[in-house]
Amino acid sequence: MQYDGLLQSILDASEIGLVLVDEAGQVQLWNAWMARASGIAVAQAFGQPIGSLFGGALSVRVEQAIADAIERGMSSILSSTQNASLLPLAGEMAAGGAGDEIKQIVVFKPICQGSLCQCLIQVTDVTNAESREHTLRQQARTME
Repeated sequence: MQYDGLLQSILDASEIGLVLVDEAGQVQLWNAWMARASGIAVAQAFGQPIGSLFGGALSVRVEQAIADAIERGMSSILSSTQNASLLPLAGEMAAGGAGDEIKQIVVFKPICQGSLCQCLIQVTDVTNAESREHTLRQQARTME
């Protein structure tokens, strides 16, 4: 679904990825951040099964978190630090330039209206924070 006016501007100005997946697993929202990070245009993503957008590279843990949100109304959070690959995202936003994998924290939230639940996926790029943390740990070990 394309949103009009102010709401679309807000969604596209967001500094995190926003995806809404319906009960059939199809993308109903794909903001500009996701388009840049995935290389998949908003119009191309809309109405497509989320798994097909990533050519089968969607993490099993991501698929389970989406199912849990839709079927059980359960929220969850995953980190690429603990789960090597979540959403295969890379691009100009990642530290080091285009093509580098984006380290991410992904939150899955059920959005329910009556008995109908969808899954809101929020993707935060933590590449730079993770890189800084790694550097600080190395410096601490060196100082010991």
